[in-house]
Amino acid sequence: MDAECTRSILSSSIVRFAMAGAISYLCAVAQMYLYTDVLALAYVAGYAITQVAILGLMFLLARYWIFDVAHQHPLRQGAKYIAAVVFFRFVDWCCFVALTHAVALPYYATIFLSMAIVFPFKYLTYRLGVFHAAQD
Repeated sequence: MDAECTRSILSSSIVRFAMAGAISYLCAVAQMYLYTDVLALAYVAGYAITQVAILGLMFLLARYWIFDVAHQHPLRQGAKYIAAVVFFRFVDWCCFVALTHAVALPYYATIFLSMAIVFPFKYLTYRLGVFHAAQD
């Protein structure tokens, strides 16, 4: 793959959003290991803490890298972002709890499935409703 093709792919906000999602997933798995295996917290509590911990990182990535809208008003974006995150994190957490209780999967697989279910809805909401990003 040549450099121009790579730049073209990485200029797509959905690709950057997916990459940030992968970073978020890795952070979630690492934190879940820390909270549940090292600190002996319950999975549900550990995942709730994890959700809160990656909030700031994802806002910064969305604002400055994924959608590149740093020129817009940060407080307005932040307020909308927090409202959207609360909604999507709750839906993600509900998926996690439902999958954890319904299917005997390791937490890292359940986290992945929960995040994958929410992904397309979250991307569209962030791009259009929160960050008002231009079309790629």
